[in-house]
Order: sequence, then C-alpha cells, then structure tokens
Amino acid sequence: MNSVTDTVTRLFQQAFSAEPSALYQSPGRVNLIGDYSDCHDGLTLCCAVDYHTVFAVKPRQDGQFRVAFHPSAIKGQGIHAGQVYQWRAGEEGAPEPDSDSLNNLKGITRIMTLSGLQLGGLDMAVASSIPANTAMGTNAALQTAFGTALNLCIDQPLSPLAIAQLAQRAEQLYLKHTCGALSQMSCVLAQRDNLLMIDSLDLDCQPIPLPENMAFLIIKPAAVIAKTEARRLARQQHCSTMNAFFHLDSLRNLSLEQLDNARSALSEEDGIDDRAFRQVRHLLSENQRAHRMVSALRHRNMSLLNALMSASHRSLVDDYGVDNPRANEICQQIQQSAGQQGAVRMTADQIILALLPQTLADSLSTDIHRRFPEADIYVCHAADAAGQIKLAAI
Repeated sequence: MNSVTDTVTRLFQQAFSAEPSALYQSPGRVNLIGDYSDCHDGLTLCCAVDYHTVFAVKPRQDGQFRVAFHPSAIKGQGIHAGQVYQWRAGEEGAPEPDSDSLNNLKGITRIMTLSGLQLGGLDMAVASSIPANTAMGTNAALQTAFGTALNLCIDQPLSPLAIAQLAQRAEQLYLKHTCGALSQMSCVLAQRDNLLMIDSLDLDCQPIPLPENMAFLIIKPAAVIAKTEARRLARQQHCSTMNAFFHLDSLRNLSLEQLDNARSALSEEDGIDDRAFRQVRHLLSENQRAHRMVSALRHRNMSLLNALMSASHRSLVDDYGVDNPRANEICQQIQQSAGQQGAVRMTADQIILALLPQTLADSLSTDIHRRFPEADIYVCHAADAAGQIKLAAI
C-alpha cells in the first residue's frame, strides 16, 4: 500500500500546499459466491482484498469539502485529475454529469447532513490501487474510505455498519442507484485471512477463516458486460414479481422446491417469463451453495468447494443467462491445472475468480498471461477492513 500512500500524500501537498494530518484506506472486495444477493435478501460469501483506495485528509471547521483526485481514483470523464472540487455540506446540489467519484462523496455528505450530523469539513486527496472494471468494488471502497475519514470531523464517531448503511443510502437517494449494502459491508467489516458470510436479510455477518497460504486469482477477459441501472432494476423487478406471486415479503422464504413445483402455474401474464423464473432459481440455489460452502471451508474440504463453485458457474450460465466464451475457456484451464487443490467460477460481471494455493496462483497467472495476453490478471489476498493508516507507516 506504500506506493498509494506516497502518491496520495504528494497529491495532497500539491493541491493544498500543506501536509495531510491523517490517511484513511478501504479495501477492494470480491464475492466467492452470491453475486447481487442483496437484491433478494440472500447470502453472500465475500472477502476484502489487498488493493486499496486511500484518502489523505486535513480537517476544516467551516463545513467546506475540497477534494483532488489522482487518475487512479477517477470514475467519470467529467472529473479532471489534480483539479480541486469543492462543496459545502448540505449544499451539494444535483449530481454532476459523468462524475461518479465526486458524486459518491457528495452523496454521503448529503445523507449525513439529512441525518442530522454536523460536518466540520475536510481537505482531501484520493488515490487507488484497485483495478477498474474488475468487480472489486471501487465505488464501495471510495465511499467507505471517505465515510471512515469523516469520523475526523463529527462529534460522535460512526460504527463500521453505520458507514456502510449511509453509503448505501447515498447511492439510493442521491445517485438513484438500485443497490444493497453488501459491497460496503464487505469493506468495513472485513478481517484479514477471513471470508465474511453476510446475510442481507438481517445484516448478520460472520467471519469464516480461509485455509492457510491461499490466494485469489482474478482475471478480466478482454470483453465483459457493462453494469447498467437497467440491469439492476430488471433483477429487482424479477424478485419483486416473484414475491407478489407467492405472497411473500422476501424470497428468503421461498424454497427451490416451491419454485419448481409452481413452474407450470407461472405465466407471462403474472409478469414471470422463463428468464425471470431461471434468474430467481439461480439466486435461490446460490443461497444453498453459500451454506454448504461455509461447511466446506470450515472442514477444509477443497473437493466440495471446487464442486460448489463449479455448480455456481453452471447455474450462472444456464439459469442466470450470463455467458462469456473466453471466460469459460480460462475457467476450464484453471480447473484442469488446479484439480481439487482450488476452485474457480465466473462471476455475474464475467470476471474469473479462483481460490488457489499461493504457488499455484502465481504459476497460473504467468501461464494464462502467456495464452491470453489481452486479459488483465491479478493475484491478491484477504485483507483487513477500512481504517486509519499510521502516518509513520508511509
């Protein structure tokens, strides 16, 4: 993380002609299983990883927020690297066009002000080592690093869960995005060398130890699906329509057996076509796999872990309707090389995620780069949650 802290410190010095008084970080994150589970109160087994977004900050007393972005932390063509953007808490205005990184910060100060919190203000610089468009949670890391840093300028410090929930509300109410709090919770509740089992129904979170000397191999093929609000809304609509048909408050109260038994009674007149049925079946089957995966990890049963992630991959393709021939080809190569030593699947964002022994992850990253030079490849490890970085550690 030292290169990011050096970068963000220099940016702060250049932008504000001063030294930062504190540094805050939040990690990226991955889902071992349970993508988009928070749209139906489901289960996700996730993990923070050792790529980070870092804020260099200095408190103010006038309610003013000023921020400069390093290119590594910019999402949106409306933001220019090194330029200082400013706003006053409670006076954020409408979201800026094509300026996601800036709007994420403004949304949080807006929601905190509406919640009755008095914000003193901050000067900030932001940099990141989290690779873009790899499903590692760049937005969540930005939001939660900022939310954690805001503890410097409020009277009553926020709990990690409160930071995650405020970030979720900011996305929903200010940015108008359909989302749960899963990604933000992954960032603020993580524990080194552990996965987290997050229950989106009651926000329960349990650490699950990883086997020793394991690493994540994350691969982005040359072409992947772009996330859109339309896709998020379609997923949410499928779940809501199914809840209405079965007279349920949550799909967590629906079993796979009940869904399959009712298939002949479901119709497009009810708003449930074959695609909606299959997507809901995938979500329900992921809950079952998540429970079994926890047991596999606790008993160090890599054979079962391998089988469950392979089943998740097949369900994603056959039921959820996500497919990428190149991603399938890379998954097959990893499966053949790893055997029962590890596990691999494609995610809903068409990213390849493998859990492997460290030495195997390193060798496979070299082999895959040689065979698929257009792919972006990353090896990472389970990391700690968002928090302050000691200045002496730079």
